[in-house]
Amino acid sequence: MSEISPQTNPEAGSVAGIDKTVFRHGAAIFSILLIVYLATMPITVALEDDGLFALSSYEPGISHPPGYPLHTIIGYGFSKIPLGSVAARIHAVSAFFGALTCMLVFLLIDRLIACRSMAYLGALSYGLSLRFWSQSIIAEVYTLNTFFFFLLFYLCLCFMEDKGATEKRKWFIGTPGWLLGSIAFIYGLSFTNHWPLMVLSTPALLVLLWPKRNEVLAALGFCMALAIMGLAPYLWMFFYSQTDPYISFYGPLENLSELWFYISRQGYSSVDNSVSANLNDNIQYIGFFLRESTIQYGIVAFGLSCIGAWAQFKYLRNETAIALILAFLGNSVLLALLLGFDYELIFQSAFRVYPLIAYGVMSIWLALGAYWLTGYLYQRASISVPELKLRYLFTMAVVTLIFIKNLPANYRHDYVWAEAYAEFILSNLKRDAVLIAHDDVAMGTVGYLNWVKKIRPDISLFNKFGLLLGNRLYSPLDDSAETGKQNILAFIKASQRPVYYLNELDSGYGYKSYLFYYEVNKSSPPGSVEIILSQDNLNFLIALVNQKQARDSWTEIYRILLLETIVPEISTALANSETGQVSDTLKDILVESLRLFNCQLARIKWLMRRSDEADAAEIEQLLGDAELNLHDALRKSDVAEFYQQRAQWYLRQEMLEPAFESYQTSIDSWFHPENQSVNEVLKLYKLHGRSKQFDELIAHMNARL
Repeated sequence: MSEISPQTNPEAGSVAGIDKTVFRHGAAIFSILLIVYLATMPITVALEDDGLFALSSYEPGISHPPGYPLHTIIGYGFSKIPLGSVAARIHAVSAFFGALTCMLVFLLIDRLIACRSMAYLGALSYGLSLRFWSQSIIAEVYTLNTFFFFLLFYLCLCFMEDKGATEKRKWFIGTPGWLLGSIAFIYGLSFTNHWPLMVLSTPALLVLLWPKRNEVLAALGFCMALAIMGLAPYLWMFFYSQTDPYISFYGPLENLSELWFYISRQGYSSVDNSVSANLNDNIQYIGFFLRESTIQYGIVAFGLSCIGAWAQFKYLRNETAIALILAFLGNSVLLALLLGFDYELIFQSAFRVYPLIAYGVMSIWLALGAYWLTGYLYQRASISVPELKLRYLFTMAVVTLIFIKNLPANYRHDYVWAEAYAEFILSNLKRDAVLIAHDDVAMGTVGYLNWVKKIRPDISLFNKFGLLLGNRLYSPLDDSAETGKQNILAFIKASQRPVYYLNELDSGYGYKSYLFYYEVNKSSPPGSVEIILSQDNLNFLIALVNQKQARDSWTEIYRILLLETIVPEISTALANSETGQVSDTLKDILVESLRLFNCQLARIKWLMRRSDEADAAEIEQLLGDAELNLHDALRKSDVAEFYQQRAQWYLRQEMLEPAFESYQTSIDSWFHPENQSVNEVLKLYKLHGRSKQFDELIAHMNARL
């Protein structure tokens, strides 16, 4: 069935020329959502990639692959606005393009079904949906990506509906030829932001343009030239990297080969395609996406979206409906099938924001479903309220419910966790210290406070892997990992400054542990440790334990990772300390931490290393508790580690068969060459003459890896 003509609906403005009323309503959508985002966004640095994007926008610098040069350029411009903190200004980039995206969704729905009330419903619902809202209030690239997609979708729709589109074109403003050229340029420009998601969205745009393929093909050469012109920000990134700015992920890009390595994300190949990921992980991600879909707008609105997916074939042209379906599937199911992520909590947090375009399509379906349902109810039921008023009342009710549902998770104006953590680290280091770190949280949060807010400018921050910072000790593009390790050891040995680190580091010396950070101790031999418990550290640890569940998943994950790292330190301190107030405090902290699976596992590993018979009862108890909490494991490797520890416990009890079973479960849980259970069980097979099982496991490993 053909699409409804906007001219037939009393809610729609004129489509003969420019419809000024629809743009006024679109501006209202933009204003409402921008106010919501600015009122709920953090005013300081947050987690995810927030700190990294704030750093790259501030100088400006070169962000992590594929570089996101357009986001950097825009962020740099926003960072110069003399209002609020630098972090808030970069957050405003996402807020601005999030609000613009929803304005485009409004224009799109209004053009498709010419029902302004339903356009309000779809646009506001999308803007207030759980994940879209969360990405509109931090420094991220996803709202810029959705802006590009829905802008291209809208422009393609305008091009398709133009009455004179088959006439000979002249390439100047005001003609459909200009419109097609604009589509080509904007499409190329979109690839300078998040090109993988745009690639997945491209089939939807091609289907939309399919009826006028001859005209598109006739102008293909010119369109390709314009698309290539849109890639210009990558050219800027290439030459700017050679000035060696302070924030530059890989350092200077010397040639086109290195530029392609950067843009194509080849350095992330081991992350994007884990050797332990398999089809079951992909299927689990599809299930995860379906569950996520139901919570974006609430179950009622999700049901309306399902109705809209059916009703689109009633109201829209077939190619438009198919394009929407392809956009939905490309950014959800197809994405899940192509990803090589392990299905684990850390990567779930990364994956959950990828399908934002799919959720945008759902908002269009939500509007279509509500349009069909309100029309059906008005025709079939004895409702005295006028149809137009009924639809506006329905819109207000649904949008209000979505807002109330998603506000608690997305109100982050009072969020200070990341800044408090970074400030705690920086404030406790000695003067003129060196701090070596590598994880994104530390580099983003500590780097933001140190470089942007100028907190403790006497401290020099270095990246363990030579990434992000211009003061790198070696080049990750040119030097081997062994060279990098030797350079770091030589740097530490030669440094006359206090050297600290946040993550595991082979310094060649012993270290002093302050629980959250470590100081190289050149007066002690490698492996020796001295645990120092200051009151500041204890206070921060108590606050960390008592924080319970954080509102956002990244903060909760990092909180658990910190506690997991600290449990062995607390255990060692308790084992070596005399009774007293500090000891009692540590015991309380340990008991509270052991409610978490990863902390239980850390305690089990520490106890197993002690080989003390007095610990047997506690090990038994912890193994049972941890098995009940396996679903809370952050990583597959944690699950594999648990079964490995249990197998070793069985071996201590001389229970050979249960040990074999636990080792096998460990291997099945995380089929990876770094899983130590593989080597352990191979030794057991060899020791006990089980050559058949030995050969089968070797063959299976070779086939998989």
